[in-house]
Amino acid sequence: MYQKDTFDMKPVERDPFLSKSFAPAKIKSASKNNGHKKKTAETRTAPLINFPPVSYHGYIKSENREKKLVLVKINNKLYKLKVGEIQDGVEVLVATKDSLEISFNNVNKNIKKS
Repeated sequence: MYQKDTFDMKPVERDPFLSKSFAPAKIKSASKNNGHKKKTAETRTAPLINFPPVSYHGYIKSENREKKLVLVKINNKLYKLKVGEIQDGVEVLVATKDSLEISFNNVNKNIKKS
């Protein structure tokens, strides 16, 4: 059996790093409400969008083509897409050597190369 270790904390009167003394902070008491409720700002969250499973496998750039040919796996199907093309609702926006920026339902997401 273990015995619970307890201790008592005392207010700090000086900063151990700066060797300065300071006055203890005053604790504010709860304010009276006077029967009025405070209006809180409503927090709006963006609708949760379920991206399909997407993995990035690189790109191919040819000298006689200006757009990159991107190898992307969407819903476990491998596609060769050009930058700007849409497949299964996923649009390829930007392709770099280590990441891919895609858009799905007007929400952008970066995918790292796997």
